Amino acid sequence: MPIIYKVALIGTSFAADIQIPGFQRHPRFDVVALAARDPERTQNVAGRFNIKRWYTDWREIIAEGGFDVLSVVTPPHLHHEMTLAALDAGVHVLCEKPMALNTEEAREMLDRARKTGLTAMINHQLRYLAAWQRFGELIRDGYIGKLRRLVIRFYQGGQRADPAHEWSWWSDFQRGGGSLGAFGCHYFDFIQKWFRRPKRVWGKLSAFIPDRPMPGGEGSRVVTADDSFLAVLDLGDGAEVLFDFTATAKAGIGSQITALGDEGTLVMEDAKQLFGARDGDGLGALDLTELPRADEEPWLLAPFLCLLDDLAVGIDRGMSPSPNFEDGLAHQQFIDAVKISNALGTWVDYPPTGPVPEGVLPTRVMRAVAGPEVGAHYV
Repeated sequence: MPIIYKVALIGTSFAADIQIPGFQRHPRFDVVALAARDPERTQNVAGRFNIKRWYTDWREIIAEGGFDVLSVVTPPHLHHEMTLAALDAGVHVLCEKPMALNTEEAREMLDRARKTGLTAMINHQLRYLAAWQRFGELIRDGYIGKLRRLVIRFYQGGQRADPAHEWSWWSDFQRGGGSLGAFGCHYFDFIQKWFRRPKRVWGKLSAFIPDRPMPGGEGSRVVTADDSFLAVLDLGDGAEVLFDFTATAKAGIGSQITALGDEGTLVMEDAKQLFGARDGDGLGALDLTELPRADEEPWLLAPFLCLLDDLAVGIDRGMSPSPNFEDGLAHQQFIDAVKISNALGTWVDYPPTGPVPEGVLPTRVMRAVAGPEVGAHYV
């Protein structure tokens, strides 16, 4: 009989939308506890999913224990502290992306996971999508030949395109907000898994909506995190990658990944459809890999369940399957490289080395910058 692992989660946003339903539907996990800052929301979510133990202080959930896995589903500025606390308590960790605020934090998290020998993974569920997997299989099998250029475009509309959308941690550089961390690391994960890591990086960050109203109508606050970014990656041997991302498109047209090689072309639309062409033929639709549980709704639930398959096997075998903290560190080095390049206006080696200009990367001295309430805000 397979072991069923008990799970605690911190967070009630994405955790309530995808993670709690996913853990509860998976035969190897049992959700036993939940923590989040807002008492009413936390109690409501716990009641909706029949979770008996709920807390408004995440430290209490660690101290009380009684679970095997902690899923950290919080803004990036809290990942480091929560993850280290869980690992020190002997608990396996699934951490949301991006892994941390900066490379220093990510490396410390990886070192602690290695020292404890516990399973530590990053929630890059998009790599389990059928279109992403089939794209990777075709690349591996030589469908496009030698890569010349990879163009990744993501134009998101919706609430963040509205200047009236309220200021939140997503608008705050010091809390790890912005489109680069929210979206860019997913696609960097795609690049490093199916191609290779870059030699150098160039990047430019933008905040097209410079300020947003505060919750409750108490004035407005400057947006310090990027809502849009450009990046170019030099993969070596002539191969290039172009990122063109914005979360402020008035008419969002979704995502598109185009891989151009010396023998063929692949195009993926909205991570759901795949088209290909070889030897001068026109683009045609390609069959996708069948995903287990593909009929699950919402559409991100099926790939999350696939990730949980790997998490369970990793715990069984005392290992950390990819996407793990080594991958998370690589993603963080990409994020930091783009931010450094944006500050200097030059290409930056990957991974970045040497001194970092002051103020370019968010740091752990956040409480002095933004007030003590920020350190406790994890909803």
